[in-house]
Amino acid sequence: MSTHRSAARRSPAGYRTSLPWRIITGAAAYIDRRFGWDRLPVVAGLLTLLGLRVRLRQKNLYDTGRLPAINQPEPAPPSASHQVNRTADGSHNDLGEPRMGMAGTRFGRNIPLEAIVPASPEDVLARPNPREVSRALLTRDQLVPAESVNSLVAAWLQFMVRDWFSHGTSPRTGPGKFP
Repeated sequence: MSTHRSAARRSPAGYRTSLPWRIITGAAAYIDRRFGWDRLPVVAGLLTLLGLRVRLRQKNLYDTGRLPAINQPEPAPPSASHQVNRTADGSHNDLGEPRMGMAGTRFGRNIPLEAIVPASPEDVLARPNPREVSRALLTRDQLVPAESVNSLVAAWLQFMVRDWFSHGTSPRTGPGKFP
C-alpha cells in the first residue's frame, strides 16, 4: 500500500479511521460495555480487545513523529522477518509505522500536539532542571547489593501495588478517608 493512501486514512491521532475500522471499534466498545471482553469466549474476547486497542490509538494516542527532531534513528528496511519476529531496537512493531516504539524515538502523547505548550526557560517545571535532579538522586557510583531480599520481592511488589493504589470504586465500597 502506498504511503499516500495510508496517510489519507489516518486520524490526527495517527491511527486508522476508515469506515470498516470505525464499525469494528464501535462494535468492540459496545460489546465491552454490554458484556465485558473478559466474559466472552477467547476468540471473541481477543477480537474485542483488538477493537478496543485500535479505538484507544484513534482517540487517545497522538503521533509525535510529526514534531521536529534531531538524530532520529532510521529503521532497517522492511523484510519478511519483521512480520513474524520482533527486533532488538523495537522497530517494525507496527508495520505501517516502523519507527513507532523504536528505541531513540519519542513516546506518543495522550493530548493533541497542538495543545502542548512549549517549555520555556522560565517555566517553573524547568527549575531546577529535572535531568540534574534525576542524576543527583538516582546516579549510583557503585553497586549497592540488596542483601536482605531475594527475587520473590519483585513478584510480591507487583502483586501488592494493586492493593496499595486501589482505594475502592465508590464511597460505599471503601472511601479513602484523609485527615
